[in-house]
Amino acid sequence: MGAVSSAGLRSEDHEWIARLRWTDLERFEHIYELRLGEPVDIEGLGVVTLVGVDPAPLIDPNKFTWLPGIEEKVGVGEWIYFVIQFEDGVRYCGRTEDYCP
Repeated sequence: MGAVSSAGLRSEDHEWIARLRWTDLERFEHIYELRLGEPVDIEGLGVVTLVGVDPAPLIDPNKFTWLPGIEEKVGVGEWIYFVIQFEDGVRYCGRTEDYCP
């Protein structure tokens, strides 16, 4: 069983770059950088394409709620959206599944 998770998000030359952590079946950790729309072939997983990001604001809006028109934001964080085309024999298993072959 392998695992995919976020390893962060950064901006470079006005472009968002998401870092993806892939822990393979042998528990080795690999970090990949994904740019919007560019597919990355990850051995043991499949082809992963970054399709969107929803970054946290650069300035914390909660520090300025005293200003007119600025409302407190709850649950602000970074979201990374990607599509995975699994290799043959690979399938998705959620965290709540007790058994995942």
